[in-house]
Amino acid sequence: KKLLTNDFLTDFEYDLALLEPLPQKPFALPRIGKHLLNRVQKDHASGQDYQTTVSFDLQRKCTQVLKYRMELMKANKIYNGAILVLDNESGDVLAYVGNANSKGLNGQEVDIIQAKRSTGSVLKPFLYLSMLNDGLLLPKELVKDVPVYYNGFHPQNYNKDNVGVIAADDALARSLNVPAVILLDDYKVPRFKKRLNQLGLKSVDKPAGYYGLSLILGGAE
Repeated sequence: KKLLTNDFLTDFEYDLALLEPLPQKPFALPRIGKHLLNRVQKDHASGQDYQTTVSFDLQRKCTQVLKYRMELMKANKIYNGAILVLDNESGDVLAYVGNANSKGLNGQEVDIIQAKRSTGSVLKPFLYLSMLNDGLLLPKELVKDVPVYYNGFHPQNYNKDNVGVIAADDALARSLNVPAVILLDDYKVPRFKKRLNQLGLKSVDKPAGYYGLSLILGGAE
């Protein structure tokens, strides 16, 4: 009636509109990829079409798997989890579940796949690679694994034990913390940070002194 009064509709269009049945409740939209949808909306212009490589069936299965796992883990007060499935050859993303879809105030809206968090021991191979490429280390070269102290920083291995000396490649395979810290002290943190940035790790964006030697043990995101 308002459209007719304000001349947006003709009398004929108005009569036809009154004859049309009102639409009923719309079909429910699937919500099994909300974190991916949020990312697409953030990275692309509004109204722009965007086609992903996500498999609907695999996405649904991963969502169910994560829901099952989180039911088991919540007894340990673990409420967040994510699943990312890639095709190794093409790089296509086949499933993208950014977080558990449970209700509550535990940050389920946070896309864990994109969120920054501690690197843990992931950077150790990059230090090994850098020193190898720069001619500062050989795979079977013996490196120290002894108690060390750096201005109050006392790194320890996971099992709180030291082996004395160990081959560099073996120390890497066993992810020993102390040899990694000693090697980083030799290589120097600013140099390693620069190498990480060159390799594309843009999130290590603070001055080298901010991280110190803890950089190799998860001190960065």
